[in-house]
This record gives sequence, structure tokens and C-alpha cells, in this order.
Amino acid sequence: MFDNYELRDMPISAKRTLNKVQSFLIANDLSPETLDCYVGLFDGERLVGGGGTYKNVIKCVAIDQELREQSLTNKLVSCLRQKIKLQGYGNIFVFTKPMYKQVFTSLAFYVVGSSSQAILLESNHYGIDDYAQSLRPYSKNGVSGAVVVNCNPFTNGHLYLIEQASKLVDFLHVFVVSEDLSKFRFDDRLRLVRQGISHLPNVIVHQGSEYIISAATFPSYFLKDNLIVARNQMQLDLDIFCKHIAPALNITKRFVGSEREIFLCSYNEIMQEVLAKHNIECKVIERLKLNDKPISASYVRELFAKNDFETIKQLVPQSTYDFLVSHDADYAR
Repeated sequence: MFDNYELRDMPISAKRTLNKVQSFLIANDLSPETLDCYVGLFDGERLVGGGGTYKNVIKCVAIDQELREQSLTNKLVSCLRQKIKLQGYGNIFVFTKPMYKQVFTSLAFYVVGSSSQAILLESNHYGIDDYAQSLRPYSKNGVSGAVVVNCNPFTNGHLYLIEQASKLVDFLHVFVVSEDLSKFRFDDRLRLVRQGISHLPNVIVHQGSEYIISAATFPSYFLKDNLIVARNQMQLDLDIFCKHIAPALNITKRFVGSEREIFLCSYNEIMQEVLAKHNIECKVIERLKLNDKPISASYVRELFAKNDFETIKQLVPQSTYDFLVSHDADYAR
């Protein structure tokens, strides 16, 4: 049956091809997202199916309604899987709709987390379990809390959030988002966090992972262009946190800063709803302000682009300031 159809690479760098892919996705109730490549399944010149990849994530997979009973998905996913493997990735993720769960589990993918309209699977049967196991040595007796931060770069606002949270628990676990889609590199962001909180003995800093606000679990965190899609990804991200990460570290509290941006406000609201179902308290801490203006990493980046280090010095810890004025930060200009 598959011999009647042809798989073709669709170079999305070409505007005409990109428009065709996006139109196909919209027709199949999928939101166009950032992709490295897209493979189309053609019946002659008619696009009847397709799927894309972004790093080690398979997504935007769709087959025309009348062809979904055929075993076309298997060949399509095998092709996408091979493309990702050729890039050197070990674990492969699938971001799709819950209705396709059985399709992908039959292809040796395993569920990591889910929401009402989104599901994340991985090819490594023990991936999420191994990650949770790697966290358990850091589990402590007493009340443990968590903060998830990007810190692009680390500011006095981040420091204030962590300091206040650390006063409310015996141990605080700080996860630094590892996805390198920010102005400042992950290694630099992680180092600045560790330097900035070195005076807090009950704070443990962890490298983020593909299971915490990554391009796999939460692509709209970086896109911020579709709140409806993002809400489901927020739920999925929190589902993974509540079912795997929090139990591994005995986390019963999660702290967030107050927000004004609609995207992050929505995330905080959903967080309170989801965490409560898992008996995890969500505590919102009022953001630190300077001259009645909340201190934000985005403002620091604006000042950095203008070389306004005099103002920056009021907004960041000394270690962050020293980095920003050095040549080591020149790549971010």
C-alpha cells in the first residue's frame, strides 16, 4: 500500500514550500511551529501526510483523514526517526495529540507526560525514570521547594526570588532551563546563578533537562505566539514535574515571581491549578522593583545592547555585572 505514495523532503527555507507545509498543518488542526525539516507524503503531487523534526523532537505529524487507517504513519515516523539519529541524538521525543497515543506506542515510544490536548513520548523506555533517579541523591529530609528559572541573565530579581523562597523551606532546588534558545548561553547562565546564590547554604542548583521547559516539553515558552497551544504545553510540562521530578526530590512547594506579561501570568495560574491537584503548594512572590519598576532580565538585555552599564549595575549581582562588562559576554551583543 505504501508503494503508492512517495516521501519527499520539503525544504522549509523556501517560502513557497513553507507556506504549503503551514497550510497543510492548519488544515489538519495543527499549529505551525519551528522546525528543522519537514518530510511530506505525496500521492502524485498531492500532499497527503507529513511530519517534521526540531532537534530531537518529532512533531507536526499528520495524515489525511481518509488515509489514517493505512500504515502510512509507520514509514513516515521511521524516516523522521532516522533523520534525528543521523544528528547523533540518542533519545527521541514525540510531541503530538493524545488521540495518536496508540499509534506511537505501537512504534516503541513511551509516554512521558500529557495534558488535555497534548502528549509527549520518548524512544528511551527508561528516559524519564533515569532522570528522576539521577535527582534522588539530592533529596533531603524536611520541607523542600523548587524554583525554575531561565536567568537570561541572572538579575537581582532572580536573586530576590530565590532568597525569599529559601527562607520558607528547609531546602530549595533551583532548576536552570538548559535549552540554548536565549541570548546568553546555558553554561554562562548556570554559572552566574551558582555564583549569585553561593551565600545560600540550603539552595541546590540543578542543570535543567529536556523534561523541564524545553523545546520538547514546552516549545511555546520560546515562541510565545499562541497562548491556546501554550496552555496545553504548560499543563504537559507541569504534569511531568508533578509526576516525576517533585516526587524524586520530595518537593511540596514551588515558587514563582509575580508576572504582568499575559503569557507568564497564564503559566502561573495554570501552575497553581495543576500543583494543587498533586498536593504541591504554589507560592507567588512579589517581584523586586527598582524605582517602582520590576527588575527583569529583558530590561537588562536592553541596557546591555546600549552599553548602559551604570544602570545595569543597579539591577544585577556583582558576578553578573563582571561578566557583562567582560569580553566573555561579547557574543551576546
